[in-house]
Amino acid sequence: MTDTLYLLDGSNLAFRAFFAIPGLTNSRGEPTNALYGVVHMLLKLIREREPTHIAMVFDPPGGSFRNRIFPDYKGHRPDMDPALRTQFPQFEPLMAAMGIPYFNVADYEADDVIGTLAERFGGQMDVWVVTGDKDMQQLVTERVRVFDPKADLEIGKEAVRERFGCPPERVPEVLGLMGDSSDNIPGVPGVGPKKAKGLIESYGTIEGVYEHIDEVRGPKLRQNLIDFREQAELSRQLATIERQVPMEVSADALALEFPPVEREALEELFNDLDFQRLLEQMGKRMEGVSRDGYRMVTTAGELEELCGKLAAADLIAFDTETTSLSPTQAQLVGISLCVDDDEAFYIPVAHHDDGAQLPVDAVLDALRPTMGDESIPKVGQNAKYDLIVLRHAGLEVQGLAGDTMVADYLLRPGRRSHKLDDLAMTHLQHRMIAFKDVVPDPKKQTFADVPLEQARDYAAEDAHVTYLLHRKFESQLEKAGLQQLYHDVEVPLVRVLAGMEDVGVAIDVAFLEAMSAELGEAIDASTERIHGLAGREFNINSPKQLAEILFEEKGLPVISKTKSGPSTDARVLTKLIARTGDPLPAEILDYRERKKLKSTYLDVLPKLVNPNTGRIHTSYNQTVAATGRLSSSDPNLQNIPVRTEEGRRIRTAFIAPPGRTLLAVDYSQIELRVLAHLAGPGGFRQAFAEGADVHSRTAAEIYEVMEPLVTVEQRRAAKAVNFGIVYGQTEFGLSESLGISRKEARDIIARYNARYPELTRFREDVLAKARDEGHVTTLLGRLRPTTDLRASNRNVRMAAERAAVNTPVQGSAADIIKVAMLAIHRRMGEEFPGQRLIMQVHDELVFEVEDACVESLEAMVVEEMENAVQIEVPLRADVGTGKNWAEAH
Repeated sequence: MTDTLYLLDGSNLAFRAFFAIPGLTNSRGEPTNALYGVVHMLLKLIREREPTHIAMVFDPPGGSFRNRIFPDYKGHRPDMDPALRTQFPQFEPLMAAMGIPYFNVADYEADDVIGTLAERFGGQMDVWVVTGDKDMQQLVTERVRVFDPKADLEIGKEAVRERFGCPPERVPEVLGLMGDSSDNIPGVPGVGPKKAKGLIESYGTIEGVYEHIDEVRGPKLRQNLIDFREQAELSRQLATIERQVPMEVSADALALEFPPVEREALEELFNDLDFQRLLEQMGKRMEGVSRDGYRMVTTAGELEELCGKLAAADLIAFDTETTSLSPTQAQLVGISLCVDDDEAFYIPVAHHDDGAQLPVDAVLDALRPTMGDESIPKVGQNAKYDLIVLRHAGLEVQGLAGDTMVADYLLRPGRRSHKLDDLAMTHLQHRMIAFKDVVPDPKKQTFADVPLEQARDYAAEDAHVTYLLHRKFESQLEKAGLQQLYHDVEVPLVRVLAGMEDVGVAIDVAFLEAMSAELGEAIDASTERIHGLAGREFNINSPKQLAEILFEEKGLPVISKTKSGPSTDARVLTKLIARTGDPLPAEILDYRERKKLKSTYLDVLPKLVNPNTGRIHTSYNQTVAATGRLSSSDPNLQNIPVRTEEGRRIRTAFIAPPGRTLLAVDYSQIELRVLAHLAGPGGFRQAFAEGADVHSRTAAEIYEVMEPLVTVEQRRAAKAVNFGIVYGQTEFGLSESLGISRKEARDIIARYNARYPELTRFREDVLAKARDEGHVTTLLGRLRPTTDLRASNRNVRMAAERAAVNTPVQGSAADIIKVAMLAIHRRMGEEFPGQRLIMQVHDELVFEVEDACVESLEAMVVEEMENAVQIEVPLRADVGTGKNWAEAH
């Protein structure tokens, strides 16, 4: 057997992994995605390609000899993301523990070290360069080839010739002419890949091009080549991989012995990174999650046997298969269940397959004793969906003890996806069967069309993986100190949100249609006024055409620019109104507001009405905002506008049915109250303790006037500063929001800080602790990583500072309203049957209540909201009632 040497471009692979697996952290909130991605790829490569020799090569810190030749080499690249930078020092000990030879040679890039090793050992063994970098293709020979693991692509001499139009050894000639934007290699202006390939194909080298410069077609191209000859030669030098790096290494030193004999250091590192499953799988030769124990339940005897296992289980993972993503419209197709590490079961009930299936009622009756037993813990993935589906089918699931989607969100709040497929790959290194593999055309098919045998493995895998993830996450939650928040707040909240989604809210469709028609007429009238003010017709929705009207034809001042030209965003139009008094920018803003209201809400909301219930059933997202706040979608209730009269009118369409009233209860300035509590004793907390209007009190303090003499403008400025402190307000931001000079804004902030020094101390203490611990926490212990606080990029660092200060405030407010929702839900079930919590929007809860119960329910809700947690500042809740949301708000 021929020996094979695999040379891995670690820097290239780490960058790829970092962006391919966003948000992955260990239980302490430290980023691990680049480390995980490289290790996972490395193990896969070892398993599938079985190299005899191997080396992992990284770029050195501080640049290479190319930076001395050309200081701008790679100079255009943005600063490395701090979350990636913190992972690079960990690769060397990680490779050492895995027994993988590691190289990092000062003054030479990874490309050069790889080129040297390929040159040195390419005559002794077959060499594979593992990278996604096209420049490395110049190393290709008969025995040296490139392997791109992302594309699963092997690149030999013919592939290089096809791409560059020349043999591998002449790739630097092509790059010298065309340059390389990724490395900031300039090349010759006007010479792209096609022209560079043609020139080298014709003349062989850059010298050959200049020897035949008179033959080059096109006077501009010829002149550019003449003018930039030195730049072309420099670019070739920069693009050429050095193959004589001074380094002593033998073939024996690159021999792979895997798995490594000494596992202690590796186990310690993998456990610290939360790569336990990777460690287990290394011992099992990467077998992954086995599907051998998946069973289909299609007879009464099999169902009875399964029910016996469920009754004896200490944990049940469950999942449903349905016909729709909307739980209130979905039809149940099957149920999957898992009670141990090795077995999982699928019970089909409504497939179109001719195979045997049990009647759905018989299945639900058999499952009811265990699935309805509060004492037997249940766990799901996005269990809210399954709770609603099963409730509609006639089965109330009790004893929900976990939700893997929520658990991963608490552990890794910055992760973009908490989908089961992603969690399985990340935490179990297991690739699940994709939905598209069983339902290729979702527009024409549903899961009911999937054949039973194929459906079994797909469905059972969902419950099995959920079970395995739950076991893994429990220990991580305990290690991170998140178990109480998870079990006492987030998991019980799943049931509350499921109830809210299931109930939905009644909508006055006729009102929306009438308002849409009215707004359509207003938009048409606005269009005519805009064209009249512009002096001609144009596409109002085109920023480019609008810019021509405003800045070229009307001569208004350009406020700011984008890559495509002068900006026409709302901020710019607002400034133009203030500076010029021209009526066109104001008319444009009104036009845009009406268009957005019509297209986003008035025309969309009627289409979202469930035909079976006549109500809208929004989806509440529990695992999106890193602060812990809830969001909603289809429709997004959080974004229904309230600042304009037309925006507020939309709430009129959210109605109470006959005999019922909408009750809206809203926390009053909860974030400022939480801030006052966290900041400690001082004037800010005192204002709330005395029941003062905190904005008037603040205005009186910073403008040094008596409270009764505070003007509307002064109170508005104070309000902006009060809320701005929570969100990292700057003097520029304050001047923009209030329309005042930066000096005036700076003076206001200075007086504010002097009056409330406890707020400055709070901010400084939070940031110092966050830098030290790597995260911030809320009152209930919710964690948010703060790795970007040490970023070299100022904008990234400032954004991280705002998030670090904001999270303890906004996150604690989110925790408080969740606690209140749980208490209210419990008491409503006990004392107010038939009354409904139907919406949660920011700090507001909306209820649909029988007319006779309004006052008593109002008292209970206010009591629970104002006593949800005990802090040093009293919580206050404001109440409103009405036959529609606008009246109640």
